[in-house]
Amino acid sequence: MIVARAPLRIPLAGGGTDLPFYAEQRGGHLVSVAIDRYAYVVLAARADSDDYLVCCDRVERADALDHIEQSFVREAMRYLRMPGGVAVHCLAEIEGGSGLGVSSSGLVALLCALHAFRRERAAPVVLAQAATFLEREVLDQAGGVQDQYMAAYGGLREIQNTTRANVIIKPLRLEPEVIKALEANLMLFSTGVRRNSDAIVRSQLEQNSEAAVLEHYDKIKEVGLRARESLLAGDLAAFAQTLHQHWILKRRISDRMSSELLDTLYQRGLEAGAISGKVIGAGGGGCLLFYVDEGHERFATAMKRLGLRHVQFRFAWKGAESLWTAFGPP
Repeated sequence: MIVARAPLRIPLAGGGTDLPFYAEQRGGHLVSVAIDRYAYVVLAARADSDDYLVCCDRVERADALDHIEQSFVREAMRYLRMPGGVAVHCLAEIEGGSGLGVSSSGLVALLCALHAFRRERAAPVVLAQAATFLEREVLDQAGGVQDQYMAAYGGLREIQNTTRANVIIKPLRLEPEVIKALEANLMLFSTGVRRNSDAIVRSQLEQNSEAAVLEHYDKIKEVGLRARESLLAGDLAAFAQTLHQHWILKRRISDRMSSELLDTLYQRGLEAGAISGKVIGAGGGGCLLFYVDEGHERFATAMKRLGLRHVQFRFAWKGAESLWTAFGPP
């Protein structure tokens, strides 16, 4: 039996510039941080059958790999040439559609577990590249590279890419007191509204000319680079303002980025004491992130009254890992 996990992530700056239609022409650059909320995968060898038992989105049994309907499980197992007689269970601390990269973290955790099942230790880059290939090329899901790389590596990092294969990821090294304040002042809330990131990403090019989208993301990257410099300088007040600037820019790209409900909740958060904030991920629902420099408990209570759930977290400094491995007799 194998138990593996991979962290979820919160994009802090430049989110969306890793999308291929922008990165391939202008180069993506973003800052993201992993959090201690995880996607888990449990693998077990079956003693009673050579069939596949998959318990992820739903429970299914399949007598052949091609008959597995849950596509990310099927393609990950095909990619690593896994035989039958395996049970796969997927779990996550936060439901998919939250904007926190749950599906990618689940896939990275699955790949980590499958490698461990084969008694292999996979480096973060191997997991990240495989997950990106499977999601973006094999399954044709729209998106960038941030989710897979953050799930594999963890930590506070900046990511640069020009293609899905040409990715540079490195730590963003901040002073300890800056990290402590940043972690304390970022407050995450679930709206309970689930959304399809694939559809939202595709809508950006459907509703705009390519030139208009590139111009939008030029501005988003510019704000993201200012956010990076503010973090490195320890100027968290300046960093906080870039969150709001990012969101104002991003919500203009597509009418699916926000909604009347999200706009109202965001405004109520500012009125309750947040300096700034944004909707996490592709937009359209999921989680709201606020930067609150004082009165954290009071702010959390105010958001709870609006029907939001406070998702508490710490930064996660480790990426995907196998937590527990137990093999039967050799």
